[in-house]
Amino acid sequence: MWWLSTTMWTMILVFGVWGAYEFWDGNVGEGTGALAAMLLVGVLHFSSFRRIAKRAALTKRLQKNGRKVYGTITAAEQTRSYVDEMPVIKYTVKYSLDGEQYVVEQRDAIPHIHLSSMAVNASVRMLVNPDKPRELVLDL
Repeated sequence: MWWLSTTMWTMILVFGVWGAYEFWDGNVGEGTGALAAMLLVGVLHFSSFRRIAKRAALTKRLQKNGRKVYGTITAAEQTRSYVDEMPVIKYTVKYSLDGEQYVVEQRDAIPHIHLSSMAVNASVRMLVNPDKPRELVLDL
């Protein structure tokens, strides 16, 4: 996902420089358009793409340092959102780590091939951060 973030930052920089140049050159209309495009790209980056990148970084970190545990899906429902044509599922999972019970509600984009494993009362494998037990990713 680093390429997506780099592309977004490059676009923000290009639109910003272009807009500043157009203002300097006296083309207020084109400068305003370029700065509006910079603002739009910035809002997109910080609202949606950043969240996806953070989730990918968490997954990578937990694949190295996370503990594998099994939990039970206690609730699951499909939202109206999609990420890369995968439905986003809002689910609640109950699991035990170091003798303590946790119940966590989360939203994740689930590949179509794994949708059947998101049924209520299904057992799922996940990676949990031992330092922050409520931080987890499904290990599908």
